[in-house]
Amino acid sequence: QTILLNRSYVDPVVFAQPASSNGGDPVVVRVTDVQSDRFGIRLQEPSNLNGTHGDETVSYVVLEAGQWELSDGTLLEVGTVDTSDSVGRNLANQWRTVSMTTSFVDVPVVLSQVQTENDPSFVKTRQQGIASGEFQVALEGEEDDAGDRNSFETIGYLAIQSGIGSVGGIEFEASTT
Repeated sequence: QTILLNRSYVDPVVFAQPASSNGGDPVVVRVTDVQSDRFGIRLQEPSNLNGTHGDETVSYVVLEAGQWELSDGTLLEVGTVDTSDSVGRNLANQWRTVSMTTSFVDVPVVLSQVQTENDPSFVKTRQQGIASGEFQVALEGEEDDAGDRNSFETIGYLAIQSGIGSVGGIEFEASTT
C-alpha cells in the first residue's frame, strides 16, 4: 500500500509499528520506497508460512531527519544508517554502531525501523548497547536464517530524551522498560 503524506519532507524517516492482531500468524511491518511525499508499506510473514495475511491496522509516524529540540526542551535525533550487519541464532552477530550527534544527558529511548526492502527476506531490527552518545543496531532475519546478508538495508532511528513532554498541545511519554 502506498501512503501519501499530507506534506513534503526533505529527508523523511518512517516508523510504522505495530501491526494489530487480526491475523494469527506472526508478521512484521515493512516500509519501502520512502520519498519526500510518500512511502510504501506492507505486512510480511516468515517464509515458513503461506505469505497471505489479512488486513491489519498499523500506526505510523514520519519525522524529518536531523537533531531537534522541541518547544518543551525535549531533545531528539532522527537519522538513518545503511548496514548489512546481522544477528541471529545461527550467525556471527555483527552489530553496526551508530554515533549520535545530539548530546543526551541521560540514555535516550531509541526506536528503529527498516526503511528499505533491498533483500525481500523477512527482517526486522534489533538494538543493544544504548548509551547517551551511541547505540548498536542490526538486522535480524528468521529464526533459521543462517546466511549473512548480501545486501544493505537502510535503518531509520529515533533517539529521544526519556521523560514526558508535549508538542503543540499533544502530550507524549518516552521510556524504556
